[in-house]
Amino acid sequence: MFHELHEAIFHAYFTAGKEIGLDDAELKAALTEQRYAPRLEQAKAEGNKYGITGTPTFIVNDQQIIVGAQPLEAFRTAFAKLSNGEKSTT
Repeated sequence: MFHELHEAIFHAYFTAGKEIGLDDAELKAALTEQRYAPRLEQAKAEGNKYGITGTPTFIVNDQQIIVGAQPLEAFRTAFAKLSNGEKSTT
């Protein structure tokens, strides 16, 4: 049902102008105060630690790195290598 959900979400937002109910004032305050800047800096530092240059990137058990939108088989291969004690980047 992915395609149906995807279509419904895009239609609701881009055609019907519906939103998810964010509080505009609260959002503006968070941006002005840079409320989440420390969390963002922490995430960027962790990304740099792993050499992440794009999203999505999946890090499995600090050993397997799966970069980009990959098919299910890439995840199966990574988990199989992990269970065999191998390290690799997909």
